Amino acid sequence: MGGIAGKCENPPSADTSPGLEVTLISSETFVINSDTRVQGHISSDHSFLIQDILDSGVELHATCILDLDKSAAARKGGLWPCKIDIAIYAPFAMFQELKEWSEHNEVYLQDPKSCPKEAKYCNPQRLSLNFSAPVMVSQIASHIRKHRVHLRDIMEDDDLLDRYLGSKIELQETEQPSAVKTALQR
Repeated sequence: MGGIAGKCENPPSADTSPGLEVTLISSETFVINSDTRVQGHISSDHSFLIQDILDSGVELHATCILDLDKSAAARKGGLWPCKIDIAIYAPFAMFQELKEWSEHNEVYLQDPKSCPKEAKYCNPQRLSLNFSAPVMVSQIASHIRKHRVHLRDIMEDDDLLDRYLGSKIELQETEQPSAVKTALQR
């Protein structure tokens, strides 16, 4: 799960490019592992989801990434806007349960950006892995780092879409996911 809104109280450093490892204390609070005196608060919009995960007993690895674009104004109050990414490590026996939980709560389980613990990668929402052997979390994280796409907000008067839709750029077609049995239209 990624991009969960939060606020961090005076982090030890504004340089959190890979993110700060954190421990979830409750569904609404976390502490930074490198300095447990520094607390953070998770948006109440996500607290019921996080409480479900905490109650399930699965292993979690959480990371706090400061939102440096919005932090200048927030520093006055001592709270830095941030995003929390949570990696869920569960036994394969919970695969179906995790799938049902994510569908019921309309949660998109994203591929991991980092690899705090090596394990086989099993995401019930992932359509295709295109690997012949079992895939490890480190392989997925490495693939994401190599092929990272930087997104930006599109403003109302932005002509970004017009430029691309009106251009002659040939976009590479992706392969059909192996989980999709019906032939897709071209």
